[in-house]
Amino acid sequence: MRYFCYISRRKIDVLYGQLEPEGLDEIAETETAERTVGGHAEAGLSVADVISLFRGDVTYGRKSVIQTERKVKASYTDRLYRVLRALADDKPIPPLESVLSGAEPSARYCHYIGQFSVISRQANDTIVTMESETLRHRVVLDCSVRFFSESTDVDGQLNPHSGNVRFFSGEIALTLRTVLVLMAIRDSTVFGSPLFLELPDPDPWTVL
Repeated sequence: MRYFCYISRRKIDVLYGQLEPEGLDEIAETETAERTVGGHAEAGLSVADVISLFRGDVTYGRKSVIQTERKVKASYTDRLYRVLRALADDKPIPPLESVLSGAEPSARYCHYIGQFSVISRQANDTIVTMESETLRHRVVLDCSVRFFSESTDVDGQLNPHSGNVRFFSGEIALTLRTVLVLMAIRDSTVFGSPLFLELPDPDPWTVL
């Protein structure tokens, strides 16, 4: 079952704090129909897509494992939902490919799904850098290790185990879905910081 394996709590706290209380109530209560153009769903991540992303009681971390901070993680799943709803409410969040093609040159946030591999671990294993590729561009994301759902010890340090050590060593790649903050595009490299990472179709033996 799919789940969020990473939520950037720091960025979600900042964005959540920028939402007005009235807006939070509106997001919680309003149901929105999927927007279409010419009979086809928009390429961007619409409000309807955000709602769909959270259907099926998706969780921060797998349900089948013993989770630490269960209540805190549930709170951040709710905050992530509200933040994504707010970002998509005015205009669908464009795919990264639209940014790279020039169709959405000024986008601050974009969504992307692709195969990611860990290429480096920095700052005493508190930061991991992952890489993917699309449209002849490298997609480089920096992630705080402590925000992964099942990969750290009580002190927030990377604690690899049999279900993730090959991923964190860079030996295997995983398909991940994300909405990222676009930091910069230099030559053929995209630098971003993810709001979340979702394992849309996880291997039952892989735990992040």
